[in-house]
Amino acid sequence: MCQLPETVNPRATVFDIQRGSMVDGPGLRTTVFVKGCPLRCAWCHNPEAIRRMPETVLDSRGMTKTYGREYRVAEVMEILRKDLAFFSPSGGGLTISGGEPMASFHFTRELARAARSEGIHVVLDSTGFGTRAQWEEMLSLIDLFLLDYKLTNPRQHQDLTGAKRSTLLDNIRFLAGRGARIRLRCPIIPTVNDNDEHFSAICRLAGDIVNLDGIDLLPYHDTARYKYAQLGRPIPQNFPLPDESAKSHWAQQMRYFGAPNSFRIPS
Repeated sequence: MCQLPETVNPRATVFDIQRGSMVDGPGLRTTVFVKGCPLRCAWCHNPEAIRRMPETVLDSRGMTKTYGREYRVAEVMEILRKDLAFFSPSGGGLTISGGEPMASFHFTRELARAARSEGIHVVLDSTGFGTRAQWEEMLSLIDLFLLDYKLTNPRQHQDLTGAKRSTLLDNIRFLAGRGARIRLRCPIIPTVNDNDEHFSAICRLAGDIVNLDGIDLLPYHDTARYKYAQLGRPIPQNFPLPDESAKSHWAQQMRYFGAPNSFRIPS
């Protein structure tokens, strides 16, 4: 196989490729997790995704484990082609996730372009980070955008994610205004955003998205504790774990504020 030039075969650090995923978009999917994220969410459950470069740690058995290795677009496409037989029957395809895949823009764009050129359905899972020009380029390459809506209070958003709410929200509204198919992904953190103001704002935003695929309320969990320990980093903050009663209340509030029937709370 001839070597493609860097301009059409860019590279990025990928920390995982999950084949047969059923939680990152419709159907059976191959999800590519790109390393590197400009946000610093206090509840982040993938701390190994934050830094762009590979990180080597010792696991619980004292064995060496490396999070991330460099992939070129062509290498990922070779993996995707192995799963083509599963994509069409299930309505699946490629999901590009992270970290924040838009922080490795050229890789993400060219991977999406290559997949689409072979008839593969492409989902992009993003915080909304990126410039308007970058999102303009992605519009024609993505079949479904999974976009985070984290916090409604601007100061709280800045303090707990390290990013301006307005920047990310403006990109969601831009995509919505251009007719992009969008599914909102909303982490719900007890004592932080499990309140009427936030549930109401989610529903209002959803109402402004003409091509809405649905809403996922993502309950906070602390299963990443061991990863922080491996990486030698302190857990940013501890939050209460939601119980089933809390999740039931969230659903009631979403219905009260007019959420579409397509909202769900994954277990």
